[in-house]
Amino acid sequence: MQTTPTYATSNKIVFDICEDYFEELDDARDLLCNIYIRAINDWRLYNLGLIEYLEEEGYKSKAETVEEHDAFGCNTTEISRADFIRHYLDYMQEHEERMEDSFIYTIGDALEPFCKKQDRKSEPAFYLEEDRHKKKS
Repeated sequence: MQTTPTYATSNKIVFDICEDYFEELDDARDLLCNIYIRAINDWRLYNLGLIEYLEEEGYKSKAETVEEHDAFGCNTTEISRADFIRHYLDYMQEHEERMEDSFIYTIGDALEPFCKKQDRKSEPAFYLEEDRHKKKS
């Protein structure tokens, strides 16, 4: 039996479906756009679960490897669907040469502005110490 290779979804397909998300998107395109966004979010959640499992089982270096190769490049738990789509659409409008590239491998680049805002390493760290003997006001 000869197998047929499976090709990843290109940016062009996702962009063409989602490009009118903030204007007059019909029900079918809205549904498809949400399916793509949810699918990649489910993949992200699976990845986070895998990292947690590996850490709990004592495979720290493997967990770090999985985390390092995450397509998003940062913690995206706080991004809304609308912001996610807007970052992706804005990026693709500026980088049309990437339309034939894989959707999943472009997400990290598209979310880079969001991720830079989330990068706490470049900010000074401040810690508030709580004295357990003091009354909270």
